[in-house]
Amino acid sequence: MEKKRHAWLPDFGVQGWCVTLAAFCFYFCGNIFDGALNAVLNVYNLTYGWSTVQMTSAVTLGGWLSILGIVIFGAVCKKKGAKFTSVIGLFGAAIFICLVAMAQNYMMFAIGTVGFIFFCTGFMVIGVGQFGANWFPRKTGMYMGLATCGMTASAASLNYVIIKVTENFGVSAFMYGVAVACVIVAVLVLAFIHNYPEEVGCYPDNDKTFSREAYEKEKAALEELKKSSPYTMSKVLRTKETWMVALGWSLPMLVATGSIGQLALTFVEFGHDFMFGIMILTTAWPVGIIGNYLCGVIDDKWGTKIASIIVVAAELLGILIILFAGSNANAAVLGAGLLLFAMSGCSNITVSMSTTVFGRVDFENFWPVISVVYKFLIASSPLLVAAIAAAANYHMVLSVLAAICVVAIVIMALTTGKCITGDKTMDKKLY
Repeated sequence: MEKKRHAWLPDFGVQGWCVTLAAFCFYFCGNIFDGALNAVLNVYNLTYGWSTVQMTSAVTLGGWLSILGIVIFGAVCKKKGAKFTSVIGLFGAAIFICLVAMAQNYMMFAIGTVGFIFFCTGFMVIGVGQFGANWFPRKTGMYMGLATCGMTASAASLNYVIIKVTENFGVSAFMYGVAVACVIVAVLVLAFIHNYPEEVGCYPDNDKTFSREAYEKEKAALEELKKSSPYTMSKVLRTKETWMVALGWSLPMLVATGSIGQLALTFVEFGHDFMFGIMILTTAWPVGIIGNYLCGVIDDKWGTKIASIIVVAAELLGILIILFAGSNANAAVLGAGLLLFAMSGCSNITVSMSTTVFGRVDFENFWPVISVVYKFLIASSPLLVAAIAAAANYHMVLSVLAAICVVAIVIMALTTGKCITGDKTMDKKLY
């Protein structure tokens, strides 16, 4: 048997790279109320005088309603496919961000913000994940590693871009620019991207090492499995692997979000200046880019389960270094770097593991449930950290987060690394 070869930069083919580029671009421009939130709040506060509490309330509401968006767009995707769902989400996001651009009062800003975040889930959560499962069933980790670089690049650059654009053209110009970006990605999806590579004569993972007969066999198996899948919502909810993947692969992101979100306050408790943590978060973005990409490479080389355990182990090590040596500046920087690395990796592995366990065909049945748990735990993370810090201190926060990492590693170790749905299109020996 020919030994599988791995490349540092995968050969996805022209069509496959279009899918990846579209995901990268939207992760970049759709991240404005996350990675670029600080600049958005400051600009609108200076322009209209709206308070941070008012604006973050709209963002928080949008985050909670996006859970409903995952359910709705997940159902649409099952009926209409990832392409249709993505285009609806992208155009909806463009329309609502135009409301933000036109906003002269807080109510219009709030409606536009909530609507934008809601519609973003159509592509950012459902579409990107489904395209990954459909196009890259055995290289989903690498695909997500490249796509989620858009998040890190956004966090590293958009704050600066917003400030500069606002200084010269006003904040509305920037928001209209985001709308244009959404439309461009939508056109890219409409023109060049299809639900499955088989629809345009391409190969899953752009793997051309097998015969045309085997390719046709996979295409036929895919169509048959789509028709006969037994995984109704009831069965999905009764499948133990649903909850093992949902919890095991969402808890690390809860830890990452909670630890990074209040890193500066944590370091203050360890005797550092508040700006020490801010400086780390501002300058350490290359670690995030490396984390996105390298975790995808590890996933491709050794499998998603091993890659996931490595990511969470790095996260746990970062927390322990800060907990036991955080008063030392060098140790604090090392610990923060490991957390940023892990946070980037966590962005990749959930989609990849869902594809590994549930296959190309039934990914659409399981992914909305897993996404809801994932989104809920991320949204709950700041509240959990704040509550523990208020009741005790940030030393206790780190201890609890370390314990959650251990729980996640145990769940990961107990979760199968093979497809459970009988999806023969995931069988690497098919060819």
